[in-house]
Amino acid sequence: MTCQCSVFIAQSLDGYIAKPDDGIEWLDGVPELGDGFDFGYEALFSSVDALVFGRRTYNKVDSFADWPYGDKAIIVMSRTGRPTPPPDRNVS
Repeated sequence: MTCQCSVFIAQSLDGYIAKPDDGIEWLDGVPELGDGFDFGYEALFSSVDALVFGRRTYNKVDSFADWPYGDKAIIVMSRTGRPTPPPDRNVS
């Protein structure tokens, strides 16, 4: 059996993923490039079986109005306990 792991992450030039308050507003400044400019994201995402999140990242994404990951399996790594996701999400 072959297993492949890939990392796709948004990171600021100074090496941070989020502000100390977990804010990711800096991503709002990224210009929209229009259709056809996803830089391979859709092809990568369609090949993914599961996503791994830290607890704070999961909590942040869970606060969005729309859940962007469809029915992909989600694994949440946490030292502070397991999150309680809505029943329609495949979270472990």
